[in-house]
Amino acid sequence: MEGRLDKAVDAIKEESLKTIGGAIKTGVPSQLSWGFLAGFASGFTMKKISKILAFIGGLGFMGLQYASYNGYIEVDYSGIEKDLARRLTNGKHKAMDEIAAKEQWDKVMDVIGYNMPAGGGFTAGVMMGLRY
Repeated sequence: MEGRLDKAVDAIKEESLKTIGGAIKTGVPSQLSWGFLAGFASGFTMKKISKILAFIGGLGFMGLQYASYNGYIEVDYSGIEKDLARRLTNGKHKAMDEIAAKEQWDKVMDVIGYNMPAGGGFTAGVMMGLRY
């Protein structure tokens, strides 16, 4: 049984090396790897930046709550919500819904993917970077 397994593994390795070698000769992997690596780095950075922004936003909210609780200020949260929704949706939508979120995502991808070769590899890299 072990001998058959070793032969099967060797056959898979050999077939994989042939396929990879053929792909390298065409030049496709260099484009895909560059696009993927650039996308991964961009996605990873976007994730880190979003965590920093969430931290700052949470800290700001807690500061507002503390000042409001102690009677220093009165906070109009409905006004903040309306203003934030207007800014996030560019005034096109009343609230941040799926359509508005997709528009924002498309805008971000247009900017970071501008003039990139191998757009599919770049997009896959962004997704992996966001998940990592």
